Amino acid sequence: FPSHDILVQSEVVEAIQNANSLGYLFFYRNQFDSAEKYYRIGRQRAITFKLDPWIGITSGNLGSVYQKKGMYDEAIELLLIDKSKSTQAGIYTSAINALFELVSIHLKRNQYNKVKFYLEEADSLSKLVNKKEHAEFLNQFKIKYATRLAQIHAGVGDLSVAKQYYEEVIERLTDSEKNHILKKQASQRLRYRIEDNMIKLAAQYRDWE
Repeated sequence: FPSHDILVQSEVVEAIQNANSLGYLFFYRNQFDSAEKYYRIGRQRAITFKLDPWIGITSGNLGSVYQKKGMYDEAIELLLIDKSKSTQAGIYTSAINALFELVSIHLKRNQYNKVKFYLEEADSLSKLVNKKEHAEFLNQFKIKYATRLAQIHAGVGDLSVAKQYYEEVIERLTDSEKNHILKKQASQRLRYRIEDNMIKLAAQYRDWE
């Protein structure tokens, strides 16, 4: 690792952001080994410099990789770190994302009590999110929240209630269709920008491996 004396905090944060962006790129290409590599780099930087918000975010991202790999126990440990540190830092969107990953894991394990517990916690945190800054996030939250509630009720055989939640999801999807398309286009433009700088960014971390 480069000397601590050389990198000031702003440069450290930029390095973590770059590693996180690379991890994000590989994650959404389903290249989970490469995503894990860069998320690990970013997380280690954050730990070394004791940057708790970034420890939370990078832990959650790494946990998402492990969730995709089926490494559920490892994923849970990291996602709980994200939830805790992001909540403490007031980064409620990251904490909520971590909670939804935990929900996904426990749904796969048919642990509906834990699913309900984490959903309720996510719902509580959603009330602390800035509505103006994160309007689309909150709309997507409501869709995912209703979807998960439907899955809980379907899983325990309460199909009539599940149907009500699925109908709510369909209604919200219709209302948010335009915003979803715009968001997808913005995400694609961001991906192109990341890809343009990918070689340069990756070279920055060769000496860290």
